[in-house]
Amino acid sequence: MFDTTAIYEAPLDTLWIVDSQAIKLYTPSTSVWVENATHSMAANIDDSISQQQLPQAQFTVSYRDKIMLFAPQNTSILLEVHATQSIPQNNLFSISHLALHYQENDQHYYHLATNALNVQQPLKGVSVWFTSDSNLPMRLSYRLDPNGQWLPLPSSQSMLSLTADQKNIYLEVKNLNQVNSEPLVLLIKQTALTLPNWFNYLILTTIFIILLLLVIYKLKNGAKHNLANALMAQSKDAIWIANEDFQITDINQAFTTICGFTLADVVGKKPKAYTVEGRDKKLESLIRNDLETDGYWSGEIWNLRKDGQPYALDLSITKVKTPNLRNSSAHYIGLFSDVTARKNNERAMLKLTTRDSVTGLSNRTIFIESVNKAIASCNNNFPDLLIIFIDLDNFNKINESLGHAIGDELLKEVAGRLSRNLDSGYTLARLGGDEFAILVPPYLYSGMTIFFAKKLADKILAQFQTPFMLDGIESFISACCGIAVYPENGYSSEALMRCANSALNHAKKMGHNNYQFFDKSKHTIDSNELNKESALFRAIEHQDFQLFYQVKYNADKNQIHGFEALVRWPQVDGSLISPSEFIPLAEQNGAIIPLTLLLMKQLFKQLELWRNQRVNFGKVAINISALHFQQSSLLETLTECLTNYDVPARCVELEITESAMMDNPEFAQQQMNRLKALGFTIALDDFGTGHSSLGYLKRFPIDTLKIDRSFIKDIIDSEQDRNITATIIRLAKYLKIDVVAEGVETKEQAYMLHVMGCNTMQGYYYSRPLHADKVAAFIEKNNQRKHSSLGND
Repeated sequence: MFDTTAIYEAPLDTLWIVDSQAIKLYTPSTSVWVENATHSMAANIDDSISQQQLPQAQFTVSYRDKIMLFAPQNTSILLEVHATQSIPQNNLFSISHLALHYQENDQHYYHLATNALNVQQPLKGVSVWFTSDSNLPMRLSYRLDPNGQWLPLPSSQSMLSLTADQKNIYLEVKNLNQVNSEPLVLLIKQTALTLPNWFNYLILTTIFIILLLLVIYKLKNGAKHNLANALMAQSKDAIWIANEDFQITDINQAFTTICGFTLADVVGKKPKAYTVEGRDKKLESLIRNDLETDGYWSGEIWNLRKDGQPYALDLSITKVKTPNLRNSSAHYIGLFSDVTARKNNERAMLKLTTRDSVTGLSNRTIFIESVNKAIASCNNNFPDLLIIFIDLDNFNKINESLGHAIGDELLKEVAGRLSRNLDSGYTLARLGGDEFAILVPPYLYSGMTIFFAKKLADKILAQFQTPFMLDGIESFISACCGIAVYPENGYSSEALMRCANSALNHAKKMGHNNYQFFDKSKHTIDSNELNKESALFRAIEHQDFQLFYQVKYNADKNQIHGFEALVRWPQVDGSLISPSEFIPLAEQNGAIIPLTLLLMKQLFKQLELWRNQRVNFGKVAINISALHFQQSSLLETLTECLTNYDVPARCVELEITESAMMDNPEFAQQQMNRLKALGFTIALDDFGTGHSSLGYLKRFPIDTLKIDRSFIKDIIDSEQDRNITATIIRLAKYLKIDVVAEGVETKEQAYMLHVMGCNTMQGYYYSRPLHADKVAAFIEKNNQRKHSSLGND
């Protein structure tokens, strides 16, 4: 290592500059510094110095490539320069220390006398130290290839370490501070065979694997027979082995467990396929052909156990060839498992999906499939087919009175009677509920006349003339039939069944125990009806319906008794559709329940608003359809309204028709008691137009009777109407039931009713139905008129 500072004597008018790279002698010029003429290289000088500033001076030399010139007296800096070139030197440049790094140890050489070495062991790397007799610091460059690029070593570094990536190491080094000296060359040859570590590991691994395979091969050879025996003994699947003649030579214990045959029973015999009908030689031939062609066969088949019981097996047979043996031959290995339980479950599931669970008849899916197949089979010889829909009358009463279990027994008995008395070629199915269907296929119906269909329908209805014994009770059940014919009534199963169902509905409307043929002129649905039905559902969804309020007037007290809420359906043109046009349609398609829910919420919301405005509206009545009255959801709807709105139940009166009580009197009485318990009053609407029983008036908790407008219309001119009306009024008074006469349009009608004792009236004479916004003003105007008349009195 060089000292970091040095002191030199400079000749007169010259200057020595010393750094870690070189020592240079400079002669001053007029403006810049240049090297002595003996050297052709130029120096980069940061500044210039005058000749007078170059006495015999003292210089302090920095180690980091800088020279600073100091004045001898005050040691101030006169000049700072950076050296870039060196003056050539002829001093000795050599290797002072060489270290060879082997896998396990190192080998060292000092003051190496030769530039070539032969190495007997694999090298990891080498380290080389260089020295020079010159006082100048070394500035080294090196290359690892004779034609390679020179690479500089950092200043102050005189040692170089190399890894032995190649077999031979070539190193050429030169000292840039010795310009005329030759580069130093070092050549190290590895004469030993050197293999990478991974290659050694690969050789060892290969040897180990070969030895291991030899051991395994010997073990397998010795244990092959034991392994085969263990496989045969421990397998849960049955295994049999047959020779090239397909004769069984061996079986395992599972074979005997599954089918019952022992080795003595089957050895030397060929496997056979047996069913309850006998030996299936066709299947055996198919299996042998596949084995010869493909060498493999698999499938699920049925066979017989030793005790004669059938069982299902999942069988696979493989043909095994042994060409490596001296005598090439083939063997057959059969393997099967018992899948009887699974097959039985599949049969049960198939039956559930194709058979009705109650009657055992074909279900709707199979019936539709049968109709489609029958239609597809129609041709010129057999062009027609017939289907008949059958529906039991009043079947719901059986379920409700005797229970669903007895209802199922009735369905079974009906299915049994029809099956026993109809041709076996017919397809008999239960479509669902109490509805059955019969398909007469083309080959049995084609060529027949309409009289054949009538005779068949009569025969079907005759099966219901004999009473059914249900839970020890003799019960008479009737039925209706709807008949459709292909191709007159439809070209698809869907169209044909729709026609038969339409004819059935028409038959039920005509009464019990009859049948009807599909008649396009009677049963075709009008497109206007469909449009109106669609519009009805949209109106409910968009809440287009509005309630109008018609006053109920107390003529005796000359004051408003209350109102009746009447629904109207506003149209785009400003007209209103009355309930008589859309309520029957709503009852037919099931829209009546969501419609009632909508109107109930609208009514309670309006009543809550009037109560907040201190409007004395009295009691407001609203109609409940007979269909909705029979639903338990009505109670839930009303309870929800009472909960969500600040309206007491005493403000609302529910109007029901006579038919609502007649359909199911027991349920009607229970429903009325529940409604009364909530606080509602109940009015019997349109009294006298139905089949009312005086016993019902006494039995049911009715608060009000409403006399139908048909009796009020001609009450002035018709003595009969006057007598009927007077009787209803007197009867209501005897039973302590309030009476309301509706449809009062003239003063004479109002007077006549008042004389008869009916004080509460409703009709155009008092007011047309009012929009909700006009009710408060109407009540206020009526109160003012009443006060005015009292003042005049």
